[in-house]
Amino acid sequence: MNVVQQRQRQRFLFLKYLYETTGGSTLQYVAEQEIAKALGLTDNEQEQTSLYLRGERLITGVSGPAVALTHQGVVEIEAALAEPNKPTTHFPINILHIGQVSNAQIQQGTVGSTQSGSFSSMDMQAVAQLIQDLKTKLPDLGLADEDKQAVESDIATIEAQTSSPRPKMEIIKECLRTVRNIVEGIAGAGIIEGINKLLGG
Repeated sequence: MNVVQQRQRQRFLFLKYLYETTGGSTLQYVAEQEIAKALGLTDNEQEQTSLYLRGERLITGVSGPAVALTHQGVVEIEAALAEPNKPTTHFPINILHIGQVSNAQIQQGTVGSTQSGSFSSMDMQAVAQLIQDLKTKLPDLGLADEDKQAVESDIATIEAQTSSPRPKMEIIKECLRTVRNIVEGIAGAGIIEGINKLLGG
């Protein structure tokens, strides 16, 4: 994953997190620090992601404290989630497949509606152990600097989620898929098998 793809992915996940946390409401604000912590973004990544999304009028709010979805933001993320095989104005297909959604609920054209659901959980202890093994072996994998940074970013995101009282399983899975794509054929069989087991395949 190159730098541009990494930034697009961060923007997509930022918008997706905001959408899922607010239930698609344009009236509810979420602290940027909460989003950044959940996604494992650095302060600079958070600022750049927020600046881009506000510049494109997908979110609104003062940079830093809290942001909310705009109507355009809802339209964009729902289009991306509903049809991941089609690019949107801001997200190409490869980013949508990295951020593919499962166990998610989407509403369109509703007013005053609510949803509820229960989704399968993941063994957080197994995730933590896998990440620890990966961190230990990462320096010896011989990855290019760009790939190594991408894996480290995903590790940070997963660690942020595992320490959260309400971890988002799909964010963890998305990061694991990306890590698998990068290290497959390089990392030992144990890492790949561990990722596949956590992903259920």
